[in-house]
Amino acid sequence: ARRGNAGISPRIADVLQFNRQYDTGHPTEKPVALLKQLIDVCTIDGELVVDPFAGTASTGIASLASNRKAFLVEMDEKWHLIGKARIEAQISN
Repeated sequence: ARRGNAGISPRIADVLQFNRQYDTGHPTEKPVALLKQLIDVCTIDGELVVDPFAGTASTGIASLASNRKAFLVEMDEKWHLIGKARIEAQISN
C-alpha cells in the first residue's frame, strides 16, 4: 500500500523470474533480489518499507540494500531471531 500517486518507475515486466532461495529454511522465503527490484521501482531513497509478516527479514535486507528504512514485524520467535541476525550482519558489512 502507498499513500498518494503510486507510480512504478521504471516499468518492469509483468512476470518476474528469480531462483528460489533456501538460505534460512523458512517455508516461504523470498529472494532478496526480487524484493530489492520491487522496492527499487515502487519507492524512493529514504522511504519506509513495512513488512507485517517479516519471516527471516528478506524484505528488510532488500530495503537496506536499496537505501530505504524498514519496519518489520514477526511473531514467531524462531524466524525473528534468524531475521534479526541477518539484519545485523547486513548492517555490519
